[in-house]
Amino acid sequence: MISLKNIEHKFIELKLEVLTINEFEKWIYLNNEILENELSEKEYLDIISINYNSSHAKHELEKALKIDHQKLEKYQLLNVFNLILSKDKIGFKPTEYTFDLYRLNSIYKFKIQDFSFWLDIPFEITNLENFRNLSNIQRVELFDSFYPDKKKLLIRIHEIISNDKCKWIIPENMKQLTSLEQDQLIKADNNELILSIYIPQKSFQLKINKTLLSSNILEN
Repeated sequence: MISLKNIEHKFIELKLEVLTINEFEKWIYLNNEILENELSEKEYLDIISINYNSSHAKHELEKALKIDHQKLEKYQLLNVFNLILSKDKIGFKPTEYTFDLYRLNSIYKFKIQDFSFWLDIPFEITNLENFRNLSNIQRVELFDSFYPDKKKLLIRIHEIISNDKCKWIIPENMKQLTSLEQDQLIKADNNELILSIYIPQKSFQLKINKTLLSSNILEN
């Protein structure tokens, strides 16, 4: 279970543009007693010293709080999965298969409630040419044959995220990387797949080892 400080919750709202930077500043001064208790003296002095009218205010705030973007991403994404899995029926709706020419990989797209999922095909395709010639319905049927219980698949992904068995692709963490390092990060190895999840105002991207999503594991 991930716990966030009050200011980390507000930082998420700021990133999602639920709050403006000026509203964030007002919130700081209205909650100074809370912040004095949950922040170090230096952190507190640093955030109240920021010029919130500056175009660099968000960046300065991020530095002052030493924001752990992976922690915040994980917190938000687990909340998405908890919301989905709390329903009796998950409302799984396949949309389409597409082929990523850049990564030479097939992607299975589906929707659950207001959330869109793009998942690299986790199973072995023995005849790629035949697979490309299949209709969208036939490809969905093939996916269903490997993963008939979609809730089990989602529970498995939830476990992988909870137990830190994935690699996060986070734009904020890529700023310090070279172009080559960025390119390596956004590409999956032969034994990896990429899962992208799109929710209102936000997207997540992570890499998962294919063996962790094998149909054999989900059957157990």
